[in-house]
Amino acid sequence: MKKLLLILLLPLLFAECKSKKVKLADDDDTVEVTDFVDFFPDLKLPYFAADTSFSKKETDSSRIGNKIFSQFVPDSVLKKEFGATAKPEIFPIGKVQIKNAETYLFLNAYSPSKSVALLIAFDKDNKFIASLPLVEKDKSSELAKSGGMDKKYVVTKTVQKGGASEQYNEEKRVYILNAEAGEFSIIMSDM
Repeated sequence: MKKLLLILLLPLLFAECKSKKVKLADDDDTVEVTDFVDFFPDLKLPYFAADTSFSKKETDSSRIGNKIFSQFVPDSVLKKEFGATAKPEIFPIGKVQIKNAETYLFLNAYSPSKSVALLIAFDKDNKFIASLPLVEKDKSSELAKSGGMDKKYVVTKTVQKGGASEQYNEEKRVYILNAEAGEFSIIMSDM
């Protein structure tokens, strides 16, 4: 009877071990790129973020360690936004996977002086292609910024600034992923 019970419970035990969600803290020994991508929850498009949507209420359990992040995303991505010595806190927002094609990862990164919503693109083999800051917010800026992706995988970034006589100036840039060039290419600019 005990052997039968053990045989019945063993597959459940293996299934439970396999379904444990990986934490992406810097003290984790081994993290595969699939674990990194799967750490991001699925996200439905359209997705848009604004500079007013930054929140420091993310839990540490969802934080991605800088060492883990730099295993899959070049250091230059964060250095470009935060400087060479900064170690921003990184939190996943979500992912959009296109079957047999790209995967888009949305995340927020925070330093004491700046917050950035980033879009990172991986190819079908989960190799880094490009990144694009969707929204940047620093403490000194008086601009209203927003950015996001629509259902056709088109990325739009908007900056609004109050002008004289209560008029607003708006700048809009529209991008698409150019995987062959390894960048998000501007397809429209309205200034």
